[in-house]
Amino acid sequence: MKNLSLSKAPSKRILSDFEEELMWADSYSRLPVILEFWRKCNARGIGLDAFFKTLGEEWTGCDNISVYAGTLDRIFKTVPRVNLDAMMDRKEIVAYRTLPETITAYRGAYPVNAVGFSYSLDEAVAKRFPMLNRYRIRGVSPYLLSVELPKRFCVLKTDRQEQEIICVNRGVVRVTGRTEIKPEGAQ
Repeated sequence: MKNLSLSKAPSKRILSDFEEELMWADSYSRLPVILEFWRKCNARGIGLDAFFKTLGEEWTGCDNISVYAGTLDRIFKTVPRVNLDAMMDRKEIVAYRTLPETITAYRGAYPVNAVGFSYSLDEAVAKRFPMLNRYRIRGVSPYLLSVELPKRFCVLKTDRQEQEIICVNRGVVRVTGRTEIKPEGAQ
C-alpha cells in the first residue's frame, strides 16, 4: 500500500488544469472535479496532500456528496490521520483537538439519507438542512438524528458556521435518538 501522506507535489500542469476546472465548478460539479484530481494524482502517486487539503477547503461547497459516497468510502478507507488533518485549517485543528473522544452530533435527514458523511455539532443547524429546497423531499417527514461518532474518524469544518463534522467511516455512526422535525409554524 502506498504511504499516502508522503506524496510528491502534482505537476504544475495537473495543478493548473485542476484549478481552472474548479474555478468554473458549481456546487454539483465541484466534487466530480475534485475526484478526477484524486484519480490523476493517485494513478501517479503524487499530490495526495494537495487533494485532501482541497477536499477539505471545498467540502462545504459540494451539494451532491451522497452521489459519490462509494468513491469517497474507498478513498477514506485507506487514509492515514495526517491526510484527514490536511482537510482542516489551523483553527479547525485546534478546535478538533478539544473535542471529546466520542462526539455527539446531529443530522437532519430523511429515511433515504439518514446515514451520511456530514453532521453538525449544532442541533439547530442540523434541523435546517432537510428544510432547504435542494434537500427537501416533498411528502416525506424529515427527522433529526442524534449520533455518537468516534473522533478518530472525524474532521471538523467551521468555515460556514455550521460546526460540521465529517465522519469518514459511516459504519461507525451510532444513532442515539431520532425525532421528527416539524416545519416552522406547525404544531
